[in-house]
Amino acid sequence: PAGGVITALKGLTLDSPDKVHVFFTHGSEKVGNWQEALDCFATRLAIPTENVCDASKLSAEEYQRLLISSPAVEKDREIPVIDMILLGIGNDGHCGALHPASDAIRCTGEGKVVIALKEGDKAGPGVA
Repeated sequence: PAGGVITALKGLTLDSPDKVHVFFTHGSEKVGNWQEALDCFATRLAIPTENVCDASKLSAEEYQRLLISSPAVEKDREIPVIDMILLGIGNDGHCGALHPASDAIRCTGEGKVVIALKEGDKAGPGVA
């Protein structure tokens, strides 16, 4: 999550934080944003730590298995259904970590839930 997404989360309130499951993905270069997102969202709203997953520590395959196996994700369709996804959008047109004209963007429409992303020497999962 980046600055704009974090700002959007700051005013959020929850009635039942124990029912909320959070699957964070982020670039490893944005560790400050990761901690800020935890502080202003998950920690502030008392979401149980076992309901918060840092997907950046998982491979794309591990992340997809986690999403598919999670009781918080609806699985009655071919692709799991998630209630809400917050993605940052950049001036260059990227959405989350999907950049225009990248190899990863060409995977959209193939029914993949998670794709492996590589930017420079950093790799991690991305939700497609």
